[in-house]
Amino acid sequence: YEKSYANPAYAVKVLGDQYGQLLSAVYAKIAGSITHNYQGDIKYLCIYAELIVELYNYFENANELSPDEIRCSVVILCKNLLIIMHERIYTAPYLI
Repeated sequence: YEKSYANPAYAVKVLGDQYGQLLSAVYAKIAGSITHNYQGDIKYLCIYAELIVELYNYFENANELSPDEIRCSVVILCKNLLIIMHERIYTAPYLI
């Protein structure tokens, strides 16, 4: 864990203040989704895949975007994830 991007302090040290904590949180979320993937719930997999593609595209054009624009994108995608989680709980209560 000491030299893992899941460790926010390490991520900030390697990736800098602007993106270290943000990308550490994204890494932790993706790593935590393994249960959903094994259960065959591809909604989560699709959201995280979309998040990775969006992040790649933003960093590919990092000189044209501000850190705030990148953070905003991550927040929007994470909100989408929360909406799906909420739907899953209330449309299939037997899964709780």
